[in-house]
Amino acid sequence: MKKLLATIGIMATLITGALVLNSVVPASAGTISQDATAQSTSSSGPACGSRTGLKDVLNNLVADGTITADQQAKILDALKAAKDSNKAARAADGPREQGPKIKAIKEAAKVAADKIGVSVEDLKAAVKGGQSVADLATAHNVAPADVEQAIVDAGTTKVDAAVTAGTLTPQQGGFLKARLPEMANKFVNKVGGAKADACPPAGGAPDSGSSSSGG
Repeated sequence: MKKLLATIGIMATLITGALVLNSVVPASAGTISQDATAQSTSSSGPACGSRTGLKDVLNNLVADGTITADQQAKILDALKAAKDSNKAARAADGPREQGPKIKAIKEAAKVAADKIGVSVEDLKAAVKGGQSVADLATAHNVAPADVEQAIVDAGTTKVDAAVTAGTLTPQQGGFLKARLPEMANKFVNKVGGAKADACPPAGGAPDSGSSSSGG
């Protein structure tokens, strides 16, 4: 029973305290590979090499005797089963409505693209390529400030409509409109860039090949 409680406690810590664990477990520990020969590669590798994922933490817990290899495998299998179950549940529920932040970004991208005179796809490609919206606007002889103003104007129209419809209170509408210039400025001037493909996701979700053999 004590071992079971300890395992549950470890799982809870891993899930709810990932940031704390990331600062406690040395980044140089890295991932223990199957051939067990990769050592200290994170210190000289790309920035993503310093990231500590779930499997890294579990490997260290096995190494110091906190849990057994069998418990590690069961934890990974349980997390994978939960992930698959959640994925199936989301699929059964159908597509979920996008959150307000995603909607706002998409709307800002549409307004910016229209103002610059390019497609949203071209704007996205430029940002992923390392440009800012301001860079793209300048390349098309459009002042970045004009793009910002177009986003502010479009946002103001939407907020005013929401206030009129009763979805927002006048106070809420005023607060949002006061923040629009700052938000538009950040959207237009933030430099984009593709995420490094060489950096795999942090090991928060075990892959389908996780072993369940005991040790």
